[in-house]
Amino acid sequence: MKVLAFCDIDKGILKDAAGHTYIDDDDYSVDDILEDFDNEFNWLNQSGVNLDGFTEFDSYEEDEEYQAYIFRYGSGYVPSGKATLNKMLCEERLMKRLHELSEEKYDVTRYKILKRTVYTVCTKYEEVC
Repeated sequence: MKVLAFCDIDKGILKDAAGHTYIDDDDYSVDDILEDFDNEFNWLNQSGVNLDGFTEFDSYEEDEEYQAYIFRYGSGYVPSGKATLNKMLCEERLMKRLHELSEEKYDVTRYKILKRTVYTVCTKYEEVC
């Protein structure tokens, strides 16, 4: 199982937990913070929680996405069309699609719309030229 976790990091607490002493918090660089974060996260390995990777990010967006599924004989439910951010649009496209499908391959009376949450994580811009 994979879990996406968003964490706020308190630099002062992390610095103290990692045993660092800096005269000025400004000397505690992002690289130091991320290294300490990785080291502190290793304590969770004993509980079966393994950190695959991490990165600092600036912001994230959360959207709901809707996907229509139609029952295909021999395959079960299969996606129909592209996912959309709007449930009504998804329903409209599904109803249109149902009239276009071969009833020999699809049971057009068996369909459903599923919803999922999509997270988009944005890092800070870096100068490239």
